Amino acid sequence: MNNITQAQYDEFYDRGFIIIENLFTQQEVDEILESAHRVYETAQTLEKTCMHNNSRFVFQNGNIQRVVWAGAQEERILAVGADKRITGVVSDLLNSKKLNQLINQLHFKMPGDGVAFAYHQDSENRGYGTEDWTDIDGKGSYVQTTLVLDEMTNENGPLNFLPYSGKNGHLYLNNKAEEKIDLSTLVTLELKPGSVAFFGPYTVHGSLPNNSDQSRRILINGYALPGANKKEYPGCGLGREITVD
Repeated sequence: MNNITQAQYDEFYDRGFIIIENLFTQQEVDEILESAHRVYETAQTLEKTCMHNNSRFVFQNGNIQRVVWAGAQEERILAVGADKRITGVVSDLLNSKKLNQLINQLHFKMPGDGVAFAYHQDSENRGYGTEDWTDIDGKGSYVQTTLVLDEMTNENGPLNFLPYSGKNGHLYLNNKAEEKIDLSTLVTLELKPGSVAFFGPYTVHGSLPNNSDQSRRILINGYALPGANKKEYPGCGLGREITVD
């Protein structure tokens, strides 16, 4: 492992996530935010969930929630998904120099927009337990990453993780996490811009609405072991192949 320690590797597969702070500089974050703002402006010209210029714009309660394969709109957004500071860590976690990028999403939470994400496992979205997915390494075969673009506070709808939930595998929550599991030990992420969270596909997570007067935007990139995924994704089909030198 060249990009993380053995302790970080062990924490990822035990607790379900690791945080690396200040992975990107504020200047870099500002540049990404400029691109994100242009994507947001494009979203304001659309009326409902739809494909637009090879990205899928998803609305919730009439407000933009996320843009799937957002890099199709802005080259700078897509470039982050191939940045070795992210892919190097993922490569270490998956023990593979070859990665299959499936996710490149901008998530928006603007003040008072009501956007929220129900508690779930990303394994639900990948199609675990179906013909769409093969867990090649037996440990999930997938890593999701979240780059914080605005300061993430307790008031603006931060990410909440359920530690150690990933050790139980795929739980078939089906948007009923509150009924099926104990969420009393949730950990709230309060992070500065430029920090990146890395988490596994079985780690239960979600977020509440933004109740502050500050925006909360994040950029999510997700990577699978080659051969694990057989599902078509908006914008990238079966995924983008990345080699980590």
